[in-house]
Amino acid sequence: MEKHSKTPKIQRVFTISAILLIVVLLVTACAPAAATATSAPADTKEPQTTEQATVLPTEVIVDPTAEPSVKTGGTLTWAELGDFTSWNAWAMSGTNDIIHNMVYSRLLWKDASGEIHPDLATDWKIADDGLSMTLNLRHDVKWHDGKAFTANDFVEMFGYTKDETLKTIAGVQKINGLLKSIEDVIAVDDYTLKLTFAQPVPFIYDILDYWYAILIPDKTDGNLTKTLAVGTGPFKMTEWKTKEYVRLEKFAEYYNKDVPYLDEIVVRRLDQAETLVPNLLSGAVDGIGKVPSSYVDTIKADPNYDVMINEGSGNIVNVIVNTKLAPLDKKEVRQALSYALDRQLIADEVYYGISEPITSPFYSPATIAYREDLVMAHQFDLDKAKALLDEAGVGDFSLTFVTGTGFPEWKIYAQIWQADLAKIGITLKIDEFENAKFYEIAQSADLGGYNLAGWGTGRTKRDPAIFFQTQPQYGAGEKSGIVNPYGWYNAEYEDCVTKGRTELDPAKRAEYYQRANEILVDELPMIQVVTNPYVAGLSKTVKGLYADLLGFYGFEQVWLDR
Repeated sequence: MEKHSKTPKIQRVFTISAILLIVVLLVTACAPAAATATSAPADTKEPQTTEQATVLPTEVIVDPTAEPSVKTGGTLTWAELGDFTSWNAWAMSGTNDIIHNMVYSRLLWKDASGEIHPDLATDWKIADDGLSMTLNLRHDVKWHDGKAFTANDFVEMFGYTKDETLKTIAGVQKINGLLKSIEDVIAVDDYTLKLTFAQPVPFIYDILDYWYAILIPDKTDGNLTKTLAVGTGPFKMTEWKTKEYVRLEKFAEYYNKDVPYLDEIVVRRLDQAETLVPNLLSGAVDGIGKVPSSYVDTIKADPNYDVMINEGSGNIVNVIVNTKLAPLDKKEVRQALSYALDRQLIADEVYYGISEPITSPFYSPATIAYREDLVMAHQFDLDKAKALLDEAGVGDFSLTFVTGTGFPEWKIYAQIWQADLAKIGITLKIDEFENAKFYEIAQSADLGGYNLAGWGTGRTKRDPAIFFQTQPQYGAGEKSGIVNPYGWYNAEYEDCVTKGRTELDPAKRAEYYQRANEILVDELPMIQVVTNPYVAGLSKTVKGLYADLLGFYGFEQVWLDR
């Protein structure tokens, strides 16, 4: 697809050079004091080779860099838009995911190619009957508060999913849906963990890829924002200044004594999209995440900087539809909204050709839910949209759309949509809030009284069972484990999602999930807009950054060539 270098017609024009000096002065004035470096790494201990039932990786050490000589020490400064809203890694929200692999660990994880690597577990085996999995854990893992990590910690974490105090926390809800296939978690001894299943779970490795080890010592603080979060990862959180930055220092007791290479990472939070790229190009920060698409060519044009495009696990831009509010309870009205959405224009003008237009969440052949005919089933057609409104028996009406400041493209595409909806008698009012307030609205069961909300979803390329068990917005019903909080329900969809999760025959699983896909595109409880690859901007002095299959960045092997 052709890339566009012009500014979108609706987007404000920002001159990079005109604001560079202002940004540098602001960042310098607000910079936190430097912290003392942690002690030098101890002796190396290599991770052991994994033993698995179905997947046997030949190499367990990730080495994303091919640099001949690594330089250790130093501080990496990173910046993204919007303030942190939760340290609970189970929430997997776009505003917070930058710290997940810094602070937390998993039993095992998948790299961008899908290869499995050990982390807190050294090896594992699935029973011959498929009804249990036994994992041997590392003996040398410490939490950041100094406590030893044991199998009982995962037993306690499993208990969080059943805790009444925590059931309203978004992260707990997501992981609860994900872990529905696990019947029990048992600590055989301090370093042996057993998972039991009511029936075989063909996607258990995908489940464990999401299960970060966290502690929730205060059940009234399920988002972990009252104190600094504690994990077992390569970096320890040492300071958080709301709306400004979080500081993370090298964890001296991290089990892999070879890494991290950096002494410290400072992640800054910016509240204006137009300041993100100038921060990078001025040298005020070393890297930026979730770069607005309009700035990609600007970064590439500077020989000292580059971009890293990361499709992750299949990220998409979509719209939450509150079907509790008329007339969105009518399928024909939702379909009219979809046909009135000029996705190709949005992909070209708002996302500069980096994204692709989609009507199905399962746009990639990598997923068994994929059907080519559904990827762009709703071409832009205002006449078709108007006919659907007439079929639904509705006249002119108004809708409200809410978005967050951390996602500047969402407001721009909503403005394009707004102009086209007006042509068929629909008035769209757009409200924008800072991220914390936006998430509060978008994650409430009534959508804060709004009809529509901008949103972003990942995991569309993973096993569909993972997608459906982590996405409440696509919730199928009680039998499936997650109920759609915005009022939509379809019995056949629930049946397909539920059966697909446990079906062992690959062809039958694909059939169930492809039918669920078809129902989603027809019923539109969520309106898909475009694909949404993550874009990071980096100084060329930053080496060793990689992304895992979740699309989250790994920083333990990052080093600075300066």
